Amino acid sequence: MQLIHPIRRRRGCGARGNKIQEKKHMETNIARSGIDALNMSAEFSRSASKTARGGRFHAHSRYCLAGLVGATIWSVSGYAAADVIVGAGLDWVVPNSDSESWSDSGQGFNLRVGERLDGKIVILTGEIAGTFAQFSGAADPTVFTGAAGGRFGLGLGLRPSIFAHLGVADVDFSETSLPRASAFGFAYDVGASLEFTLLPLLDLGAELAYHDATAPYDKRFDWWRTGITATLVF
Repeated sequence: MQLIHPIRRRRGCGARGNKIQEKKHMETNIARSGIDALNMSAEFSRSASKTARGGRFHAHSRYCLAGLVGATIWSVSGYAAADVIVGAGLDWVVPNSDSESWSDSGQGFNLRVGERLDGKIVILTGEIAGTFAQFSGAADPTVFTGAAGGRFGLGLGLRPSIFAHLGVADVDFSETSLPRASAFGFAYDVGASLEFTLLPLLDLGAELAYHDATAPYDKRFDWWRTGITATLVF
């Protein structure tokens, strides 16, 4: 009896040790995924700043953005402990300088559904997002976007995050002074947000994002979006 009892105790300690090691391994993977997302985001930002001066979104930048989105979604989907999130927001939209000649500011909203992995320090979210924006101005643009993407945040009292989405958009010019036209094509967005937990299941925050989409007449329509958000966490 004296020999069996210590062995059982060691086995019990080993089981607890395995659980601790598994938890540490998961947190390490989360941190590594977050670092990879930051590196991809930095590379995309450098590429986007270069292409913005040239007035064109090059394939290299698309690959960087696609990599960031894919890495985040893959990282989150690999863990069963991820929480389901449903978010919505009210937006104010402003056309970028290249689009100001035929559009003006307006309003819109956004919706998000996805999964969030909370690693205490690092938070990863994979999501599907949609936005609607109604602009004023000469072309009176109306924009619908649908995209998949991810968010990388820090689990602090006020949680800062960066995000990116890759997808499609429908841009419609409906002002009667111009021929009615619409375009459906590639779209993307990048941005940052700041959130805090108001209730155990409710987060409130604000975000700022840059959007770019295919527009009629072989144009690119780009704009800024800012607003308040609310997110339910299940």
